[in-house]
Amino acid sequence: MNRSVSIIIPCYNAGEKIRETLNSLIRQSYTQWEAIVVDDCSTDQSVGIISSFVRDDPRIKLIKMEKNSGGPSAPRNLGIASAKGELIAFLDSDDIWMPEKLERQLTFMEKKNALLSCTSYELIDETGTPKNKVIHCLPIQNYKKFLRNTNIGFSSSVLYKNLLDGIQFRPFPVADDNQFWKDVFRKGYTMYGLDEVLVQYRVQKNSISSNKMKWAILIWKSYRRTEKFSFVESLYYFSCYAFNAIKKRI
Repeated sequence: MNRSVSIIIPCYNAGEKIRETLNSLIRQSYTQWEAIVVDDCSTDQSVGIISSFVRDDPRIKLIKMEKNSGGPSAPRNLGIASAKGELIAFLDSDDIWMPEKLERQLTFMEKKNALLSCTSYELIDETGTPKNKVIHCLPIQNYKKFLRNTNIGFSSSVLYKNLLDGIQFRPFPVADDNQFWKDVFRKGYTMYGLDEVLVQYRVQKNSISSNKMKWAILIWKSYRRTEKFSFVESLYYFSCYAFNAIKKRI
């Protein structure tokens, strides 16, 4: 596959971790990409680190938000609006791609004739040390499946930009990616999973995703308020989600 890819990276106080993230892009075997880093008014050294990469590699671009938006939704939307690539890839500012990530995934998409895809990923701690835990992606993901099992590593996802016509990240301070996929899948798209570990996902202490109870509450609210499911229907999907969440981590 010879397609241009725009990599969207929201950043807020990522510190030295953004250096590791951007270095993982420079090491990619697939070179036809641009990286759009959208800084959400960081107060640490993030902008200085990003700027040094911008000077050295014209594929890396920095956009500075005028004021802090309080979450990754607005930076992601701004990055997508600025993207020139045929495909969009998402990468969080503290995650790391394996060198062959894009090449392997785009080849996989071409073989599957897939419009969107994800890969398996491994968990690392704040220092970058592997936690000896791999999260395997599902072979196929769609709206109904995702309601029962939110098993998508966001930093592993790639999709064609034209799929996002009429879709934006909603202004949620957390869990915006969860709702984003529901909005995408609701349009009838199918995601294909490449079961290869091509991403390292950093687990931060005290993050919303590391607090299982808070995350579960957000998932429940999304079924009731956003998807507008009945109590019984919400209970069914939430029970499936909880079972799969526990199974995924055993």
